[in-house]
Amino acid sequence: RVPVGSVAGEGNVVFHAGPVLGTIGIFAGDTVGYFEVQEAQRRVWATGTFSDVSVTATEGPTGAVLTFHVAEYPTIRETQALGLTSLGADQVWTEIGVSQGLSYSPQRLVDARRFIQERLGERGILFAQVEEELVPLGDGTNAVNWILHVTEGQRVTIAEVVFNGNEAVTDSELEGLLTNRSEGFFWFRTGSLNEDELEEDLRGRLPEFYASRGYLDFQVIGDSVVMDPVTGKARLEVDVDEGPLYRVASFDIEGNRQFPTETL
Repeated sequence: RVPVGSVAGEGNVVFHAGPVLGTIGIFAGDTVGYFEVQEAQRRVWATGTFSDVSVTATEGPTGAVLTFHVAEYPTIRETQALGLTSLGADQVWTEIGVSQGLSYSPQRLVDARRFIQERLGERGILFAQVEEELVPLGDGTNAVNWILHVTEGQRVTIAEVVFNGNEAVTDSELEGLLTNRSEGFFWFRTGSLNEDELEEDLRGRLPEFYASRGYLDFQVIGDSVVMDPVTGKARLEVDVDEGPLYRVASFDIEGNRQFPTETL
């Protein structure tokens, strides 16, 4: 452990020196070792403002001179989401907390991509692609316009539903229970896939139906969507285990005084 003579930040432009030093949390007169310096570096990283953080130490007249060298992420001047038609761009920026003047970071792209793909997936668009473009403004401010290029792709339409493992109930009867049915002749049978409704179909409606028939151990053991990426047509395959059929062998009534057991 060594005494600290001074602490400085280098490379910060937008992020002022005061907040940088406050985040570092090491001050002249402190005594530090490798662990404290590493923790300070971690705190600077955790701000999400810098693309690189390194530390050098030199000997000074009153102790070690610690210099934290940082490289800032660019600041976001404007945002665009090109190709996004099934979801409002404002929803994306609000969800991931992006506004003019905030720092860009790769994590923001991860958050934006996840949000877009999840929301489009709820609308039956399961294979959206999201790429980014950072356009420097070239005015010496380290600012960029952040552009998301979204390829939504085909909306998935269920053309066929196949059940595997069912013996007591036919495929057509089971499909009739689903909210997500294959497309049909009538306008209301669009066949559009909704992942939330499919989850409710497989984990709620089917087990409830089988339980009403005496198959109390029924479970869906797997499901998959096999899609043609060109046409967007898909086959929904559902693997089930019906389990045994439970029948009532006998039952008793206790505590009845006003009416005989046979009547009840």
